[in-house]
Amino acid sequence: MSKDIHDKLDRMENKVDALADKMSDVNIRLVEYNSELTRHIEGVQLAREENRILKEMVHKEVEPIKDHIKMVNWAFKALALVAAIILGMKELGLFGFIKKLY
Repeated sequence: MSKDIHDKLDRMENKVDALADKMSDVNIRLVEYNSELTRHIEGVQLAREENRILKEMVHKEVEPIKDHIKMVNWAFKALALVAAIILGMKELGLFGFIKKLY
């Protein structure tokens, strides 16, 4: 009987050793994954900072263009107003009156 108990204990010890090896492999993988995750997080933070910088650069480049578009729109509105005034004067026959003044 003592041999049976020793055999059972040896098999249990072998199983415990196998489980310990698997746990060791899991711990090694966790350390590797943790370091990969840390590098990934650092990369994401760097990308976010670069994205913020690019947005600022684009904003600085686009702002003068927006101002120019506003100016051109106002110029077209002013031109349309002047054209409407001239057309109204023509329709009212005020050009003949102006010619008589000179």
